Amino acid sequence: MRTQKPSLHIWHITLPTCASLLLLLLMSCGEGVDNSKSGDQTAKQTESATWLLTSDHYDTLSPNPTPLSGGKPSVEELVEAGLKGLNEKDTATLLTMMISREEYDSIIYPELGKYWSGARDMRETITQWQRTNHFGSAEKGLRRLLRDYGGKSFKLAAVEFQDSTQTYPSYTIYQRPIVAAIDDHNKKGQIKNFGSIIEKNGVFKFFSFNDRN
Repeated sequence: MRTQKPSLHIWHITLPTCASLLLLLLMSCGEGVDNSKSGDQTAKQTESATWLLTSDHYDTLSPNPTPLSGGKPSVEELVEAGLKGLNEKDTATLLTMMISREEYDSIIYPELGKYWSGARDMRETITQWQRTNHFGSAEKGLRRLLRDYGGKSFKLAAVEFQDSTQTYPSYTIYQRPIVAAIDDHNKKGQIKNFGSIIEKNGVFKFFSFNDRN
């Protein structure tokens, strides 16, 4: 297993502070300088310090070797298990098919910043807010899924994805699945409440459950 360098966390915490101090220091250096040159110099100094403040500083020690627990070996098997859980109204089993909070913290979040700038801030207060928001929406989506389809029997026909696939250093997210399923009356329909699906090293789990249309 690859050992992460302790200095990475120090970098996350101190980078914005250091950049702010640098900006103040560089701007103060312009005092007493010929005004004809100070304008361009200050602009360049400000641009440099701003780059430091806005540069990517999320976890780049990837790929993360930590595996996903549980899960299924294919998208189809995961969705079939999800349909079975809905038929049995088995909330506990459905929750185990979704990423855990520990997996979100240790595997998912450190790499989300590749596509989503909001996840590049590794401060605990920010990560906690993002985690709470993610799982709050996912659990709301699961309740909606159970309300709409709980107790009903479906046979999987196909799974398609509406949005592009996002590939991260150690995992892949397949977005907005549409599940084509056949009910007991041999009627075919679509279920869109299943959320995105994550795959890591051949293991598939639900990334979330959709709480919106």
